Amino acid sequence: MGSVYFYLKIKAKPRTTPEMNSLVVVEALKRVFKVVTAEGHFTEIVDYRETKHRLSVWPSTKKALIKVKAHVQMGYDFSKIKWEIYETNGKVKLQAIPAPYILSISPDINYYNLANGLFNKFTNEDFNLIQTQCIATVREVAEKSELPHLAAEQAKMLLTELASMHHWEIEGVKLLDS
Repeated sequence: MGSVYFYLKIKAKPRTTPEMNSLVVVEALKRVFKVVTAEGHFTEIVDYRETKHRLSVWPSTKKALIKVKAHVQMGYDFSKIKWEIYETNGKVKLQAIPAPYILSISPDINYYNLANGLFNKFTNEDFNLIQTQCIATVREVAEKSELPHLAAEQAKMLLTELASMHHWEIEGVKLLDS
């Protein structure tokens, strides 16, 4: 009888019911005219190591292998585009178009092989710093990639199509090339 009790105790899985409460507060809402014209998916592998020397004798190294998958959206804030509309002859003249910029970065960060040193442990500040640095690296790589060119080409096509739908002519689309 005792062996049946111990068998069931070992095999029985504890039943836990997690409880989570949250409160979401709307801080601000505003109208914007931002258009995503290109998106990219980037993967970054980071080998993180930090060594501290205790009393200049004992090195203590914490390390982690980090995989970052990021979804980057690039586009334009159309409210910042300067244009003139000539309704009499059906023309839209673009005067100034800002460069495309990153509208959002959605990272998915996974930590592998986390190893704390004896005197050098990971803290929440370490994880926040690593996340900030990873996002900054993805931002830099995305801005140097073909993503801005793709965003400009898509915006050019979008503006041209919108104008032609209304039988208008658009001038200054070449501004998107620079």
